[in-house]
Amino acid sequence: MVLPLSGSKEGIVFTTLALVNPGDEVLIPNPGFSTYERAAVIAGAVPRMYVLDRENGYQPHFETLEKTDLSKVKLMWINYPHNPTGATASRKQLENIVNFAKKHSILLASDNPYSHISFNKTHEASILEIPGALNFAIELNSLSKTYNMAGWRIGWVVGNQKLIATISALYSNIETGVFNPIQYAGIKALQLPQSYITERNEIYKKRLIIANDIAQMLRCEKNETKATLYVWARLPQQILNAEEFCFDLLEKTGIFVTPGTAFGSNGEGHIRISLCQPEKVLLDAKLTLERYLRKNSFY
Repeated sequence: MVLPLSGSKEGIVFTTLALVNPGDEVLIPNPGFSTYERAAVIAGAVPRMYVLDRENGYQPHFETLEKTDLSKVKLMWINYPHNPTGATASRKQLENIVNFAKKHSILLASDNPYSHISFNKTHEASILEIPGALNFAIELNSLSKTYNMAGWRIGWVVGNQKLIATISALYSNIETGVFNPIQYAGIKALQLPQSYITERNEIYKKRLIIANDIAQMLRCEKNETKATLYVWARLPQQILNAEEFCFDLLEKTGIFVTPGTAFGSNGEGHIRISLCQPEKVLLDAKLTLERYLRKNSFY
């Protein structure tokens, strides 16, 4: 029920290649991590984007999906805590997702790398905690976010035994395993006390305040970030192109934020501000923006 990976990103691709056939459809969140869609294309499947929006708390619109033909849908990707919006899913919302997948015989893949970057809890829920989910669901995670080991390439996929065996059969013919020193480093990370995660999240909270200030200075309507490493902010209505805005901001101030369109068409009109930079860097960016706005305006 456990398959180690060289990072969970490759797990997204291997999962898709192993579980869907050409012509199958894959439900993919929009906005969302771009690899879900690209993995479907690589597998010869048909990406079907499902809308996530602020009005529905960035949860799937099941009533809308139920009105469509779901007969060819083989796999559904979910990602809570969610990149890029920072939205989380309650236990009830996860139950709704499980019930929907069960009703339509859809395999469920939960990408959960931000499970321990939460600002209100010690950790966010796993889809595998929901009764019945283990019959048709798998979940991916890694040490990249929880233990700040991005680039070390160590992760895993866990869940339904038959699905893991199917993924493993493909994986073992392409990959050869995780470099041993990285595994030993991962063991050390997992032996750290819970206080490490709590203290680390407090650092992110301080960065979150500064990032929210930057969003407000840009006259954005920020989304409440409950988890993850990002602030998701809606641009003023007069800004019609998020990408142009971000490049304009970079050119004029040297500050780069990610346009929402990097995460799908529903990201238009939004920007994502990362909390990965040290507090000093964020404060410097804020000060730079303040100086610029004293003499200029973006609007």
